[in-house]
Amino acid sequence: MVTTAAQPPAHAAAPDLNRVWHGFRLDGKFLDGAPYGNGHIHETFAARSRQPDGSVRRHILQRLNTMVFPDVPRLMANILRITEHIRSQQPLFPGRNPALETLTVVPARDGAPFLTDAAGRAWRSYEFIEKTVTRLAVATPAQAREAAHAYGRFLRYLETLPAPLPQVLLPGFHHTPGRFAELDRALTLDPCNRAVTVKPETKLALAHANLAEILPRLQAAGALPERIVHNDTKPDNILFAAGGNRATAVIDLDTVMPGLSLHDFGDMVRTMACADTSAGMGFLPDFFAALTEGWLGAAAGRFTAAEVEHLPVAGQIITCELGVRFLTDYLLGDVYFRTQRPGHNLDLNYPQ
Repeated sequence: MVTTAAQPPAHAAAPDLNRVWHGFRLDGKFLDGAPYGNGHIHETFAARSRQPDGSVRRHILQRLNTMVFPDVPRLMANILRITEHIRSQQPLFPGRNPALETLTVVPARDGAPFLTDAAGRAWRSYEFIEKTVTRLAVATPAQAREAAHAYGRFLRYLETLPAPLPQVLLPGFHHTPGRFAELDRALTLDPCNRAVTVKPETKLALAHANLAEILPRLQAAGALPERIVHNDTKPDNILFAAGGNRATAVIDLDTVMPGLSLHDFGDMVRTMACADTSAGMGFLPDFFAALTEGWLGAAAGRFTAAEVEHLPVAGQIITCELGVRFLTDYLLGDVYFRTQRPGHNLDLNYPQ
């Protein structure tokens, strides 16, 4: 489990991006860098450099949260295997462009897929995929359909990944019964004396504990096959072509490991088929229908009957699981998710 990992200091010294940039095999002259994206775990920056031909090029520099991912060599070994395999598979999918649809790791000067700075912090770099955007939310069913198709295509790419499977760096990441057990321990320990302040939230979470056993029971019965899945299928882990709805690359590959397809679909429902309204969180049937169409279309008949049958409940399970995680993190003192203010972990729609 990972909910007891500590966050990096909230006011850590600003990194020397010039020095970090020079630690990777990058050409040209460093110009500047700035924070980029909305990640909750790592710190991401976009660095610009002047190329010999006068053009300006961008690269991603990411300072890794080693409290959450302490084994950086294993993490980067997973990502290299995954990205290289996807590049090998894309010619089998007409119309796909590997340069636009796959992350490319930039090696450090010594050839390793990451570097360690003078302060002992680990960094990695990716080629910046230009002419793409990320979306914190999908605005239309068409965008939802595209995102689901991209995540479904991602599963298809990885179904032929040769052994060994990606290493499990976050054991129990989507084991919902384990998440409820963590909540129970947090309530018992109550290290920050916060349990008394979240009695309504606790009551709501425990009232849905029956959801926790549905998928483990089906998996134990052999109805749900283990697949290599993304495990974090938010809309902002998809790159969309700028100015359009076409989904290109799936990004943020740190959580890719063996798991259940319904966890991926459920997280899409949680983040793309629900909306915060004046009356509370509301379900969006047309977005759910679009997600289902895109997901099953990409799968091309590969899902089992149980995987298809349980698509509707998958969103409920993951929503419950993530709510339990946020509540647990609040009880433990906000030690996992990057929060910006007191009580942030209790917000209705944060973090995604």
